[in-house]
Amino acid sequence: EIVNSLNLGNYGLIILEDLKNVKKNSKKKIHRKTMNKMQYWAYKQVLTKFERLSEEEGFYLHLINPAYTSQTCSGCGEIDKSNRKGEIYQCSSCGLKIDADFNAAINIHSRGVYSLSSNEKFELYNFL
Repeated sequence: EIVNSLNLGNYGLIILEDLKNVKKNSKKKIHRKTMNKMQYWAYKQVLTKFERLSEEEGFYLHLINPAYTSQTCSGCGEIDKSNRKGEIYQCSSCGLKIDADFNAAINIHSRGVYSLSSNEKFELYNFL
């Protein structure tokens, strides 16, 4: 429902985390197999919807590796697991203090834009 409600035709590039197998080795042992199957199913369904919409609505879909996006400072690039404390991210190096999810989103955006290969950039600019 949420994906259907988005107006994605106004965007040339959508960057998403490639979350395949993220929950595969979950630390929780209670119902781990069931939760992993549900997590994969929901993600796969949403990703399939985005892939279909990218063709229909005319935007370029780029998936990035999410590793360390929540532990990396979006201001200075310092990677430190201890900088994230729940909902708050505070960098011990530069002092940046912001919402942890927003910090990760900035990193996902930056990584997505700057990780496009030359061929993908060419396709994107021709696409736009």
